[in-house]
Amino acid sequence: MIMMMMTTTMMMMMVIMMMMMMMMMTMMMMVIMMMMMMMMMMMMMMMMMMMVIMMMMMVMIMMMMTTTMMMMVIMMMMMMMMMMMLMMMSVKFLKLVEMLLLTMRIKMMVDESNGYNDDNLSTENSKSSNRKTIKKYHTKVTFA
Repeated sequence: MIMMMMTTTMMMMMVIMMMMMMMMMTMMMMVIMMMMMMMMMMMMMMMMMMMVIMMMMMVMIMMMMTTTMMMMVIMMMMMMMMMMMLMMMSVKFLKLVEMLLLTMRIKMMVDESNGYNDDNLSTENSKSSNRKTIKKYHTKVTFA
């Protein structure tokens, strides 16, 4: 059963990768992809399995990649390794993931010129509300 699961997840990952390759990759896409991968990794808790899958994935990606993309891949690998390290301390790991997500959101807010708003925020004066949200998330992160 576990093997079956592994194969299916691998296939899914490969499909996602292919799709990403088809589109011109923006950084946002990279982030999303990383998140997806992390979710996948979380699903299979067994460390050895995860390692194997990671290695396979890396090889496959290397095959597909051009040299310019190599750096991104390496960065991703490093991220993965860090995640693996953090997984040892599971409680802290969750906190860190939350923090990461928050930072990503803040980044998105900053990047988008027209202003990214949460559902509960009014869209009237996007700039000021934007600033507010950033402040709010910042405080959340600091006092995590």
